[in-house]
Amino acid sequence: MVEVAVCCEDPVWTTWTHLHPEDANRRQMFELPREGQDIQCMRLVFHKSSDLFGRVTIYELDVEGSSGTDYT
Repeated sequence: MVEVAVCCEDPVWTTWTHLHPEDANRRQMFELPREGQDIQCMRLVFHKSSDLFGRVTIYELDVEGSSGTDYT
């Protein structure tokens, strides 16, 4: 799940979208919604892990895009 907040100092988190990654050893890309509020902070929430110890391994994470003022 991706949660977002409009203020980073005292964030109020709201669910923005849900992601469903595969348990696979390959690069995965996810398209995020373009519409939304003025997002200042973002966090990923993992509810379940397939690892025996509950770990989630992220080898690379890129968030690409532009500010909301660039959208038409």
